[in-house]
Amino acid sequence: MSMVLIGLALVGLALLLAATGVCLIFAVRSLAANSPPPPERPRAPRPAPALGEDEELTIMTLGARTPSAPPPPPVGAPRTPGSTRTVPIYTDPDADIDEPTTTVPVILTSAVARTDRGLRRKKNEDSYLVSEEEGLYVVADGMGGYAGGEVASRTAVESIEAAFRLAQFDGPSYENVPRRASELAQAVQMANLAIHDYATRVPQLKGMGTTLVAARFAPSKNRMYLGHVGDSRAYRLRDGNLIQLTTDHTLGSTGVQGPQADWLYQAVGVDPVLKIDMVIGKPRIGDVYLLCSDGLTKMARVAAIRQVLVDRTEPAEAATDLVQLAIAGGGRDNVTVVVVRVETPNEREARATVPATAVAT
Repeated sequence: MSMVLIGLALVGLALLLAATGVCLIFAVRSLAANSPPPPERPRAPRPAPALGEDEELTIMTLGARTPSAPPPPPVGAPRTPGSTRTVPIYTDPDADIDEPTTTVPVILTSAVARTDRGLRRKKNEDSYLVSEEEGLYVVADGMGGYAGGEVASRTAVESIEAAFRLAQFDGPSYENVPRRASELAQAVQMANLAIHDYATRVPQLKGMGTTLVAARFAPSKNRMYLGHVGDSRAYRLRDGNLIQLTTDHTLGSTGVQGPQADWLYQAVGVDPVLKIDMVIGKPRIGDVYLLCSDGLTKMARVAAIRQVLVDRTEPAEAATDLVQLAIAGGGRDNVTVVVVRVETPNEREARATVPATAVAT
């Protein structure tokens, strides 16, 4: 009998404890519902957007991306359209100051171009422009299956030549660079759209494009404006020192290593939206500028290129020897060079020059 009483007592105690727990749960929920919400913690202000994120233009210099930042997609990969931008990069002191135009030329330029198919390519897909009258010089290295590379480079050169010949520069001007630099950038944008539209109309040419390096000299302002897209390059020889003025738009320049390092991440004509590097400098009498396709720089060391430019003071001789240098190095690609010499008006008169304007492929 005593054991039964003890069991009943334990059961009653358990029921009492369960009822107490249920009451406590309801009490806590009631208090939580009727309590005022805790004060919201102050949030740190959001940083202002970097220049260029909400603007049409941006001012920056290209450099290697941080390892955590994803590299840009290679040419031909799907992209999200962005805003049209020009990147001004100043290479000389006071080059960012747009000085008044003088009444007489301060400098003049003489230039000679040479191009060669090379030893392994069946055709030459490079194009160039030499227009001493405009002080305008262009090298374009086409790419794309079928006849795409040849068509792209030729279209780019012809489009830029026509823009300057007609003084017609479509699209909005760039407010963060001098007018002459803006016109050059606008001409490059016109070439970009011309190539892209061409490829849209001809399915076999889809994806064609071209690298481009274009220099415009302003004799009455003593300025050089250099537009650049891709991995064709521009160099300047001054007082025996050769420096590269352009940065290759390849995955390698962003820190990528291995076989993909040479892949382009942008080229003229591939996308309707194009970002252009704009280099602005102050030429000096005696400077030599070299525009070239990668058929030269991949076949010849920079030291050898410099030596040719030092030894050959005549643009025609230098251009010929540079092409031969690339051929001797293997000639695996088309090679095109434009050698531009900066001189005084008196030197220009004494120099035998090539015809004022030449367009070739």
